Amino acid sequence: MQNKLGNWLVPLDEEGKKALLREAATERDLINFHDFPGLKDIYATDVAIAVHLYWDTASSLEADALKLIIGRLLRLIGAYAEKFGFALPVIGIVETASERIDIINRWAADQDWHRGDFSLLPVSIEGPETAEGMIFRFLSSAAMVWADIKRLRPLTLEEYLARLEEERRNRSFTSEHGSLLDAIIMAWKGKKPTGAAIIQWLENRLQDVSEQMKGS
Repeated sequence: MQNKLGNWLVPLDEEGKKALLREAATERDLINFHDFPGLKDIYATDVAIAVHLYWDTASSLEADALKLIIGRLLRLIGAYAEKFGFALPVIGIVETASERIDIINRWAADQDWHRGDFSLLPVSIEGPETAEGMIFRFLSSAAMVWADIKRLRPLTLEEYLARLEEERRNRSFTSEHGSLLDAIIMAWKGKKPTGAAIIQWLENRLQDVSEQMKGS
């Protein structure tokens, strides 16, 4: 997992990360710059961009202010990618304490806020799954069938689909991972954009989370 994540890692030093955060902030926000969410890493593949964020429990920044900064940051990263010709869905993975997971789930379900420009998923620092594990799980779904030795020539869509479907049949996946793969396969079969399929899958999952929260 670590080797693949390393291949997907966008090379960005600490000053570059701080510059991105500053650009996503308003002048008033900069007063509390030390309380900003931590931008750990950015990963990019041919199907999506994942942004690993960290919400420190010591941060005194109000949740609503933090929400706005995260939204601006994810939109900014998506806009930069488009400038370089990569129109990819942006997924923010927010690593934080378990008591803040519900807050992030509420943000993620707020469609008036994100407007489909990005998706947001929380991961607990105390939970069984790490942020890196979640990022790998999402980003590897479409890329896992590309063995390095077979990248010497481009695969046709039919070959790529055949390999992906073979992996789907022969490997054991979680229900979430399996449903994501199914969505990608259906998109390719219908010759529709993969990014749109991933966004729709995430929105469906967030709707499930929202309904579970209402029922609890």
